Amino acid sequence: MKGPASARCVAGSVDVFGYRPTSRELMVARPWKTLPIHALEDSVLEVSAGPGSATELLDFDAIPQEWRELPERFGRGFRVAFLGRIDSGKTSFLLLFLNSKVGEGPVTVADLDVGQPELCPPTTFAVAEARAPTYRLSSVNAAAVYPFG
Repeated sequence: MKGPASARCVAGSVDVFGYRPTSRELMVARPWKTLPIHALEDSVLEVSAGPGSATELLDFDAIPQEWRELPERFGRGFRVAFLGRIDSGKTSFLLLFLNSKVGEGPVTVADLDVGQPELCPPTTFAVAEARAPTYRLSSVNAAAVYPFG
């Protein structure tokens, strides 16, 4: 689902970056974001689509299997940096990684993208501690925000 749009699962169960929304929880995709909603069983979604949004029904999981398997290779107390080009999936991969590890304890995230940060305003960088799974990084509260420059 490409935003601006929102969806809620009214029957069945779904997965978004490894996050399993509660029954009828509203999931919002901002105008520049895409949410890969993966049905874990036969499911019914209510979707509200804004201008320029798009939905596409796929018969496969949009998340690469390698992405789902990689977090299993890491134990506790590790550090990972997600680097890549614009729109290469860094935040998506980070969310999947975070959601697979947060059950083992809090996951600390440093948002160093001063141009388009997820945790803080532009021209700043931030550190946050995720204690629960989430489908969007912006729902994690920053513990500290620092100006850049």
